[in-house]
Amino acid sequence: MAEKESSAVGILSFILGAIFGAGLALLVTPKTGGEMREKVKEAADKLKDVALEKAKELLEEAKEEMKKEVQEEEKQEEAGE
Repeated sequence: MAEKESSAVGILSFILGAIFGAGLALLVTPKTGGEMREKVKEAADKLKDVALEKAKELLEEAKEEMKKEVQEEEKQEEAGE
């Protein structure tokens, strides 16, 4: 359980770092309004893709873990009967 929490914290840290880094890069780079909006849109799209992929991975891991837990519970119930 602690491993999953650690994984979630790591992913959240990565996403927050990416947001911070993208924002900082945008602030220090001189751009026109249109260029700035395009860069912000590109950064947001990349961040969304990364976040969705990580969320899918975590969901699959959670599904697998739940399946294992259910199987273990079923085995324990069968052994107790």
